[in-house]
Amino acid sequence: METRRQRERQERRRLIVDTARRIAQTEGWEAVTTRRLANDIEYSQPVLYSHFTSKTAIMAAVAADGVTELVHAIDEAAHAIEPADRIDAVARAYLRYAATHRAVYEAIFTPGIDSGDAHTARIRDALDAAATERDGAALALWPLLHGIASLAGDRHIDYTDTDHARAVASLLSGERARTARLIVGGKLTRAKAKTPAQ
Repeated sequence: METRRQRERQERRRLIVDTARRIAQTEGWEAVTTRRLANDIEYSQPVLYSHFTSKTAIMAAVAADGVTELVHAIDEAAHAIEPADRIDAVARAYLRYAATHRAVYEAIFTPGIDSGDAHTARIRDALDAAATERDGAALALWPLLHGIASLAGDRHIDYTDTDHARAVASLLSGERARTARLIVGGKLTRAKAKTPAQ
């Protein structure tokens, strides 16, 4: 049976993780320091260190939470729609999570942050399960989604989860012309591709 002391310790740990996540989401991970956390949650730094030995350990805890949330979003999308539209829905759910939980997504894939091979394997397995209806889709789905999410997060591309998710689904189904139009936001419609002579 859980003791009061254990419960209070778990609550403190949860508060530290949630506070770090909030700061990172609004100000970036560089703003997350033990001093800042201690001030925000009104605990001493030694109390923080009794739960986490470093900022990296805190980021890993945030990342582990994020993996669970992302896998849930993928699974929910995959089971709430017809198989023919599954990749589109899963891609949209993945990209929406990455965009709305930018700091968490960054923590999951930050080099040196060990969210655990078992955790990242859960993301791969969830995406593989969603892509089972199409040959080769499982191999390409995660790299495509992670590339889009990373480029959008770094502001290298304009991002909408709907258009990019449809582009991914189209690419994986072999509809290359439609994919090209979606990726560039319809700009290719001005220069229509030549069609073979009938």
